[in-house]
Amino acid sequence: GMMGAGIAWANASRGIACVLKDVSLAQAEKGKAYSEKLLQKQIKQGRKTEQQAQDVLNLIQPTEEVGPLDGCDLIIEAVYENRELKARVTKEVLPMLAPGGVMASNTSTLPITGLALAMEGSAHSQFNFIGLHFFSPVDKMQLVEIIKGKNTSSETLARAFDYVQQIGKIPIVVNDARGFFTSRVFGCFVQEALAMVGEGLPAAMVENAALAVGMPVGALAVQDEVSMTLTLAIAAQAKQDAEAEGVAWQAHPGQAVSQRLSCLDWRRGAICQPRWARTIFSTGAAIARTLRCALRCADVGDAKTGKRAVFLSQIADINTTWKNRQLGTGRRYKRKKSHGWRAFSGIFRALQQEICHCTPAYGIFSTIR
Repeated sequence: GMMGAGIAWANASRGIACVLKDVSLAQAEKGKAYSEKLLQKQIKQGRKTEQQAQDVLNLIQPTEEVGPLDGCDLIIEAVYENRELKARVTKEVLPMLAPGGVMASNTSTLPITGLALAMEGSAHSQFNFIGLHFFSPVDKMQLVEIIKGKNTSSETLARAFDYVQQIGKIPIVVNDARGFFTSRVFGCFVQEALAMVGEGLPAAMVENAALAVGMPVGALAVQDEVSMTLTLAIAAQAKQDAEAEGVAWQAHPGQAVSQRLSCLDWRRGAICQPRWARTIFSTGAAIARTLRCALRCADVGDAKTGKRAVFLSQIADINTTWKNRQLGTGRRYKRKKSHGWRAFSGIFRALQQEICHCTPAYGIFSTIR
């Protein structure tokens, strides 16, 4: 996936040879292509020559087999936030880990001590298991959270710390707990913002409140980047773990909003399209893409109504309207994108009724005005 591709880039760009394994060779090649794209950008900027870029790409070996991992000193598992899947992948690659090597999991929420149980029955000890939490996109985010499990040895911790510095990232070391440090803080930030939207506060107000207190990006925009599907997957795993431990599970109010946004068109029986559903909070130019995709996926207007042409004509002037509103305020054009929400309230209300079959008084987006 994209996280594995980013980690491969972090290694190769620092001169470290790595093996990029995915479910298929095509997917692995796609991950390598991500590094090629970044290198092409650097070539255009004059930061690298063609030969230097090729030398970096040669350090990434894409594969669909575990064989090329044989003898690796460090293996980082970076699959989805699912305990069973992570355990299966860990057991699959452990025979390839070099004696005394480090097995790491790139997890954002799952406790490392529990994931380390997958080491049982292998030639390796839980002392050699640690958490390395990279942040997306890896090529831009400098922080790496190192999670020390209950049985993680001091030597493993020291080697992980050195590795993070070797690839030019900033390490922070935390103890083991669900969500660790970053995801607990980040999760609260995003879930509270979603809950406020669900309670009726305008999305623009929520975003601007975050910017006003100094956050570089609004909580809803951050959620858009992370994706609704990942948020729901994390919540589902947390609920499953809590039930397994006999602990009462209480969902955060923001999760109901995430669930609604992840599949807006379920009432009409259409195929859910998370690509446009999760970008519903985007601002500026992305609003035009959101509406175009929504109209296409839900097929609004072709068979039932005659509003499609009206919607598209409104969309045509979206960017101009948004830009004029910003320039008229005298504020910086790029820093106040969320004000554009108010210019499109009529479109969103109509879209809400057409796709969700909800009345504006009770729908999630009725307050975007």
